[in-house]
Amino acid sequence: MSDFDSNPLLANDPDYVPPAPAPVRVPPREDNDTGGYRPIPASARKQVARPAEAPTGDEPTVIDAIVEDASPPKLPADAPRLWPYLKLPFRERADFFRAYERLIEHQDLIKELRADGGRTASASRAAKVFELYAVMDDLLSLCAIDQSEYRAWVASHDDEAFAQLFAAFMSRSQPGEASGSAS
Repeated sequence: MSDFDSNPLLANDPDYVPPAPAPVRVPPREDNDTGGYRPIPASARKQVARPAEAPTGDEPTVIDAIVEDASPPKLPADAPRLWPYLKLPFRERADFFRAYERLIEHQDLIKELRADGGRTASASRAAKVFELYAVMDDLLSLCAIDQSEYRAWVASHDDEAFAQLFAAFMSRSQPGEASGSAS
């Protein structure tokens, strides 16, 4: 019989908390009793590799890649009209891929620019960046529906708007990817 049952004063006390039950004692097992299972020796246990430190935020994560894929770059509001590269005539499509190959040659520069945010300035680096922009311009001008409209747009916008146009075009076109089937 508990204190609560035997003491009528505790029965009416709303703040009374009965004591916790006594722990149940289990007899110790024998050292060689494994219950039918053999323990895994420490040398055979799989060691889980953990990173030494958490990501710093400068490095893109898998989640960043998913978000980027889910929300591709948007075209500027007044962007010139561009054909997808698959709509180009064959000769212009070949020129497009020659220019795309030149763009791929600049991948190291693109990685450097992403890594430092374009903060490092030097004359030789500026020349490389403008060469990269020239290749991007070659690609987009091949796809322009109206060359005069495209040239006027490029002349009236800054480098950032041009880069946004290029990023949106490339995310939609993805020339390095296999195209869908015709069925």
